[in-house]
This record gives sequence, C-alpha cells and structure tokens, in this order.
Amino acid sequence: MNKIKLSLSPLQIPMKVSFKHASAERHVTESVWVTAERGGFKGLGEGCPRVYVTGETLEGAMTWAQSKIALIESRVATLADLRELSRELNSEIEKNLSAWCALELAILDLLAKERGVSLERLLGVSEERTRFSYAAVLSADDAEKFDCNVDKYLRFGFSDFKLKVVANESEDSARLATLKSKVMPGLRLCWPPVRLIASAYATRSPFEFRLRLDGNNAWAGRETEIDAFLDRAPLKPWAIEEPFAPHDFSRLSELSRRQNIGIILDESLCRIQDVSQAAVHPARWVANMRVSKLGGLLRSLEIATLVRELGWEIIVGAQVGETSVLSRAALVLARAAGGALVSQEGAFGDILLEKDRAEPMLKFGLAGLVHNTASRNRGLGLGEVKGN
Repeated sequence: MNKIKLSLSPLQIPMKVSFKHASAERHVTESVWVTAERGGFKGLGEGCPRVYVTGETLEGAMTWAQSKIALIESRVATLADLRELSRELNSEIEKNLSAWCALELAILDLLAKERGVSLERLLGVSEERTRFSYAAVLSADDAEKFDCNVDKYLRFGFSDFKLKVVANESEDSARLATLKSKVMPGLRLCWPPVRLIASAYATRSPFEFRLRLDGNNAWAGRETEIDAFLDRAPLKPWAIEEPFAPHDFSRLSELSRRQNIGIILDESLCRIQDVSQAAVHPARWVANMRVSKLGGLLRSLEIATLVRELGWEIIVGAQVGETSVLSRAALVLARAAGGALVSQEGAFGDILLEKDRAEPMLKFGLAGLVHNTASRNRGLGLGEVKGN
C-alpha cells in the first residue's frame, strides 16, 4: 500500500467582523491546515490553536505538527494504525491538541474517501440525525454593533442565544437589557414562516427562548462578585460557561448549587481526565465539546461516551473563525452526542469569514438550521448540505 503523504500550512483568513470576549479580540482566524494524499485521494484537516484554551500558539502548533509528519507517514496506513500511534503519542498530543486534530482529521478524511463512505460510517457513528440547530453567538460589542447583531439573529429566527460577558456588571447588564427588550417581543412577532420552518425540524419549541453566558474566565480572582451580577441580571441564563479560572471545579460546583444554574466546561474540559476530576464535585455540568480543543474526533468521541454515561448535557461548540472542515467534523460529534445534545455552535461559513476554504460550504440558514445527509458524504466532504 502506498504511503500517505502529509503537508501543512498556516491558515489565516480575515473575518468580516471582529469577535470580542474577555480573553481575546479576534479579527483573523488562525488555523493549522493539513492535507493528506494517497492514490489520487485527498483529505483535509484543520486545528485552531488558542493559548487561552489549550495553551497552543499557531507557531508552536505548526512546529510540533511538522515534527511528526515523517513518523506518521512511516507508521500510519489504516485507521487501526492511526489509533495505535495516537495512544503511543498520548502525552505529547495532550500538549498539542489542536495540532494533532488537524493531522488526524486529514487522515480520517482520506481514509473515508478511499473507502467511499462517510466519516460517520468509518467511525461507527449513527447517521440517523440529519438536521441540526445552531445557537446565536453574541460577542461583547459596543452598543450599536450589539444592537445590530441581535436584530440580525432575530430576523433569522434564532431563539437559542449565547452571550459573551466580560465581568463588568454595568456593560454586561446593559447588553442583557438590550437583549431582553428585543428578544421577548421578537419571539412573538418574528416573521411567522421562520418559526414554522423551525418547528418542523427543531428538537425543542422554536418559541422557547434560551440564554447562556460565556465568561471566558473573567471572574477569576473575583469569584465573590458573580452572585450579585446573576441576582440582578435583567435576563436569567440557564447556564454560564467558564466564569472562573480553568479547572476550579470546587468553586464552580458551589456556584451551580447557590444559583441553581448549569456550569458549562470549555477550557476546563480538553482531556478525558478533566471529566473525571469535575465529576467528583456535584453540579449540573454541561460539556462544551469542540473537536479542535479535544484533539480530534477519536478523542472527542471517547470523551462524549464518558460524558453521556455521567448524564451530562452536551454542547457541540466551535472555535471562532473555523472553516467548514471543522464544522463538518463537529456534525459527527453532534450525532454521537445523541439525546444529550442541547445546543450547537459554529457553521458560520462566509457569514463570518471573507472566504471559507471548504466547498461546498457548511452554513446555517433560517432559525440556525443545517441539513446534512451523512450517507451522501465521502469523508469530511460536505455532500448534500442545505442551510443557506
């Protein structure tokens, strides 16, 4: 059997709008882009290194991935080979999660295309689910921009919202008040056909407004301030993501009990041992699972199995600026999440990026819906995708 040939390059695509939260403000995407080729077939892989999530920089991820190409090319010819090498390199991969994700996805894509099957079929994931509903994600923008973005999401028929907060009560409360003034009448008066379309496909009522907050560790070192903010918040979230320092499970558990609120783990959940460490502390834990930060699909699926066994809810998340390659990979994880899936993020395509490298592009449409028929795909190929 011919060897797999790998190549990689940095991918930096300008965004149409900047995206701001407590840990960073992003104007351009930064990804590791990998191609895997053999016998006329080509697989694509992508990973998004983020210092504030996995500790990786783009330069560091590129250097480590490049250092592993010769080893991978000499050792990996099959899916079994890939699994074996992944186990052998576990300690290194845990320090280079998004870099490994890019390498792994490219190989998985290639293997599936060679077999003429979808990535789901290659990995033994059910293809039954074909419709997916994405959340509106609002960054911590100035009042005018924030107002405009809320209006856009409402016109599109969204009812599931995620808001980035910055631990400034005045600023955060002002955005929540704006959202409340627009969303509550918006859900009653939004263009009716959008709601009717959504109701046919959604797993919950499209008239049910849901809000979660993303703290991006903004209250780290100021943990005592968060209760006052939540008590006075104009809108009550059902969950909050990473308000404190990563892995501060004890304080997060106490906050969950005091406020009767879900705690979404993102930076605190990058490795399977993170799940076990959190599970010791009683709380309503919600796993935000992003394929890139978890080190690829094989690791993501393993973690999803454990999370489901623990009875946690799952959000299949996305890194800001990822292309349709990672958005498509996330659909495999969403299918594996089954009934534990409560929300999805991503699938922005060229709504956010100046150009998406994947064709055809995976992009949400009315009410945040995407239709994907996995059985018509080959590997990560987007196949029949309808969402825009």
